[in-house]
Amino acid sequence: MPTRKPTRRTSAKAAPPTKPGFSLYAVLSGLGFALIFALVAFLGWSLLFTLTSLPDQYMTYAAYGTSFIAVFLGGRLAARRAGGGGLLNGGVVGVGYALLLGALAGLTTSTPLGFSMKGLIRPLVDVVAGVLGGIMGNNGR
Repeated sequence: MPTRKPTRRTSAKAAPPTKPGFSLYAVLSGLGFALIFALVAFLGWSLLFTLTSLPDQYMTYAAYGTSFIAVFLGGRLAARRAGGGGLLNGGVVGVGYALLLGALAGLTTSTPLGFSMKGLIRPLVDVVAGVLGGIMGNNGR
């Protein structure tokens, strides 16, 4: 009876997965998307409010909702582009959006910007939207 040579089994060890972290490219692309989305949506809202008889009291809700959706989608895009790390990348998109809008408001208004608790609501909403979008971007890979 012929003898068989023992088969040599090699275990192919895959490289450990890289830990997702902060990605500047992903954050900048998410922030750019959020800004462009918000700009287009705000132009649409301005046309809607100009051409219809919608009361001006709804403008605040439209602005908050549009900003929330824009930052949410930007954070989601950032997490997908980074391959993970949604909490960090989405949060940074929210912080960047809030800082850019705050700087724009400071440049365009003539009244001095003061500190108030009410003034912290919008930046906080932006950061929460970015974090939620980043978390959703992690789950949707």
